[in-house]
Amino acid sequence: MIYPNVHDPYITSDIFCVCNMALFAFTNGWSTSANMSLAPMKVSEEERETVGFLMSFPLTLGILTGNFLALLFKK
Repeated sequence: MIYPNVHDPYITSDIFCVCNMALFAFTNGWSTSANMSLAPMKVSEEERETVGFLMSFPLTLGILTGNFLALLFKK
């Protein structure tokens, strides 16, 4: 089996990586903020607390999981 050379990255520019990360951070932050602020308006008054929890719990769990995976894949 032939393995690719892992020491030769396809993208060598740090500027591309920074711009790509900034683009993802901006779009993810905007869409998450929009969903978090608009979703409770779409449900009845009695369900707003439950909807707030159901939106914030997966978001927090995703951030926590991402942080732990970053620690595992650290060089």
